Amino acid sequence: MPVTKTSSGGGGDYERPQEGMHLAVCAHVFDVGMHDSEYKGVKKKSAKFCIVWELEAQDSKGNCFQMFDVVPASAFGNTNRLKEAIEACLRRPLKEAEIDAGFNTDAILGKCAMLTIVAGDAAKGKGDARYINRRDPLQDPKRTLKVRGKYGPAAEIPRYVYAVMKSADKGTVLGGQGLPPADKPKDGAKPEQAAAPATEGQREPGSDDGQKFDNDIPF
Repeated sequence: MPVTKTSSGGGGDYERPQEGMHLAVCAHVFDVGMHDSEYKGVKKKSAKFCIVWELEAQDSKGNCFQMFDVVPASAFGNTNRLKEAIEACLRRPLKEAEIDAGFNTDAILGKCAMLTIVAGDAAKGKGDARYINRRDPLQDPKRTLKVRGKYGPAAEIPRYVYAVMKSADKGTVLGGQGLPPADKPKDGAKPEQAAAPATEGQREPGSDDGQKFDNDIPF
């Protein structure tokens, strides 16, 4: 599928996948900690996950595009984005018993779905970003993708995911999820690892209470 070069809003052009439906595979799910949320004027703290999707679409260098889906760390609610992603990957509705027991997101790793991607609002200074608007099951289960990137404790955390982790409340990001992304080398120097986000503390799952990261951090 063709790609486009768009402004990031901060200088420079970056390749972006086209708007529309894209075949994608669930590559990894990160726990990105507790964040401030607001829904219908009510402010509270909510736990968030970040789903990393790898698209079938590739950039001009042959690298698959990634999309990042910041969702509530709970599958409760009829309009819940995590629930929508899980059901798209499983190609079936979640059962109440599965939700009550706390669905393990490891079950959707490596599974595919169709993502509807839309462009952000460049007029608000966010550049021509891309956002996930819908997550639907595959109509043809034979159309599959394999995860190409490396994720987990021995791999670097994607920069976007790391940025969301760093914006979380201190001590709410669970450790052992991966290595901090290496800083870009300057003047031929060797890359250095960025400081790790907070990795201690526990929290209760939150609810689907807003679209903060969908609108605040372009990618």
